[in-house]
Amino acid sequence: MQQQHSSEAKASTDLPPKQKPGFSNKGNKKFWSDSSDPELFKLRVGPDYNTNKQKEVSPEPFYEGLGIDLLWSDKRIDHVSRFIDYTDHVEEEKGWIDGLPQIIVLNFQLPNYRPTMWGTKRNGEGMSLVFYFRLGQRGLEEAKKGSGAIELLKTFCKSAGVKRDKNANIHKRWKNITHVVNQEDLNINSVAKKIVSQFSGKPFLTRAKKKIFRGKHYIEINVNQHTSNYVKRRSFFHVKDYTKEMDLDVGFCIESRKNEEMPENLIGRLRVHKMDYTKHSVTVDWDKVPIVKRKGSKKRGSTSSLV
Repeated sequence: MQQQHSSEAKASTDLPPKQKPGFSNKGNKKFWSDSSDPELFKLRVGPDYNTNKQKEVSPEPFYEGLGIDLLWSDKRIDHVSRFIDYTDHVEEEKGWIDGLPQIIVLNFQLPNYRPTMWGTKRNGEGMSLVFYFRLGQRGLEEAKKGSGAIELLKTFCKSAGVKRDKNANIHKRWKNITHVVNQEDLNINSVAKKIVSQFSGKPFLTRAKKKIFRGKHYIEINVNQHTSNYVKRRSFFHVKDYTKEMDLDVGFCIESRKNEEMPENLIGRLRVHKMDYTKHSVTVDWDKVPIVKRKGSKKRGSTSSLV
């Protein structure tokens, strides 16, 4: 049984052990598409980016959009993939392919309470905005060639969920880009308008604490926005009620810094259509299910790392 979130009733919902990606927005609840504007995503190119500061439109992403879920809970939900069935979207027998997971999941854990300047909560009532991406044909082709950006992604994925990995610092280079496509048409207050103007199209690194989980076919990146700096938490608090008017083009990449890592390349991108968290979210109690580590697990496996 699925249940929409409402301010009157936030009771946890009995859910089957596994759900399909995007289960929360089937039918007329669907609020995403893969029709984002590629021209909006201009990324770093070499040589000598630090000197030339040149950017060009990213080539096609390595991964294709698979879906989005918006999940409401009393506490943040870690490792959403525990509850998701990917069998319709993966080649079961292959696992990872040429050093890349078949599925990449982004789980943005968003607070739904007024932020305070002094002190930071690590947890509380809020939403998980979950993006699912599937390894596409271009990703498969580039993985065999071994271009700079794809090798950077392989390094990121190889160390994902591995404690004390020597390349773990690369996880701090995960970059998010969000464009408010229709900002000129928005009917929003002056505070929200200033925030939209300031952050639309501006790349930012996920400096909030991240947990990264890995499975047979996937990696999942959990970004805990409860612990973001005050400016980011305050900005989200002021615009969250206006996302129902916004068309957002969202893309992700890993920041390239050296010539051999250039040019940057999008990992995936999607368009989010007028997301209304009061209508599109599904209440779940997955936050109450503890993460059980495998007995006798070795260095790699279904583990997590805190970045």
